[in-house]
Order: sequence, then structure tokens, then C-alpha cells
Amino acid sequence: MTAESKDRDGKTYYLLEYEIELPNQLPRHNVASVAVSRGKLFTFNLSTTTDRWSKVKDTFEVAARSFTVR
Repeated sequence: MTAESKDRDGKTYYLLEYEIELPNQLPRHNVASVAVSRGKLFTFNLSTTTDRWSKVKDTFEVAARSFTVR
């Protein structure tokens, strides 16, 4: 649904927002922050039901943007 990248402290962070449908047919809304450090991929993922998304969207975005790696 959305993707963006930001450089911070010499590292590139990717912020992804997307929806998935689980095998039980329940839709989920996800936010992930991804970065590479020391040759390893680090991810921070948040997930909620689509029905609850409007209530937690801002909190999820703040949490995902706070993710950092060394």
C-alpha cells in the first residue's frame, strides 16, 4: 500500500505499510520498518486486524519510525 525510505545515521530505513489476508480469511494491516546493519537484515513488524487499524494507525507509525539499528 505504501513504502518509503529514509536515511538516518548512515543507514537506510524502509517503512512499509501493507495488508494481508490470513488463511482463515481474516484481513490484517501491517507496518514494518526494515534496515541492514553489520551485514544482517533487521525488521520491526506491527500487525492488527483491519477493523482495529484506524484506532492504532498513529501509534504504529510512531513505533515503526522509532526503530533503529546500530
